[in-house]
Amino acid sequence: GFDSSSVGMKTVTVNFSGKTATFTVQITASENDSQNGNGSQGSSSGLNYKKGQIVTDTDGGSYKVVSNAGGKVTFEYRGVKNKNAKSVTVPWNLICDGVYCKVVSIAPKAFKGMKKLQTVYVGNAVKKIGSEAFSGCTSLKNVVFGASVTEIGTGAFLKCTKLQSIIIPSKVTKIGAKAFYGCKNLKKITVKTARLKSVGANALKGIHKKAVIKVPKKQYKKYTKLFKNKGQKKTVKIKK
Repeated sequence: GFDSSSVGMKTVTVNFSGKTATFTVQITASENDSQNGNGSQGSSSGLNYKKGQIVTDTDGGSYKVVSNAGGKVTFEYRGVKNKNAKSVTVPWNLICDGVYCKVVSIAPKAFKGMKKLQTVYVGNAVKKIGSEAFSGCTSLKNVVFGASVTEIGTGAFLKCTKLQSIIIPSKVTKIGAKAFYGCKNLKKITVKTARLKSVGANALKGIHKKAVIKVPKKQYKKYTKLFKNKGQKKTVKIKK
């Protein structure tokens, strides 16, 4: 039956690449759970999350509930309290009393203007990098995407002036306008995806003039057209 002792401020565990962190959230029993004893470990019936609800971890990371449907709760990563952080990990899930809740997106402007941020690890459940998510992160050098990313939003890495290389993961279908605008030291873009369908206007404007875009052999012809006239200098080369 429903364990009334689980109601209140409870510990939640965040997992990423074998590392864990904890934070607390307010847990309440639904009317049906408290009256009928339907709550159970491993289901979200005892976690009364509402769409738009905000929770914060002990390191200052902020999350918003994206959905709570069919017994599955998903979150969007909104940013971190410490704007001087040098390294940030966006976890692939939150574990709330045994319930796995995926972190599926990074919010627009989540890290915008964090000038000391150097390294970002993106969890494997994250599908979308929001618009201007890392805009103006002028010290950003290392970005490690998780395997599930499908979309890199408009201006996502705008004016990340110390970024020298980036790997576009295998499931990406869309790179937004001005995604890498003003990344003047970006010299190497490695495209792993064979699913890319669109690259927005000026996505590559202002990248290094000797940059190389490495694409899959089978997509070379298609991607040569796809990346054409996206703001980059004519000296930027596409190779297979």
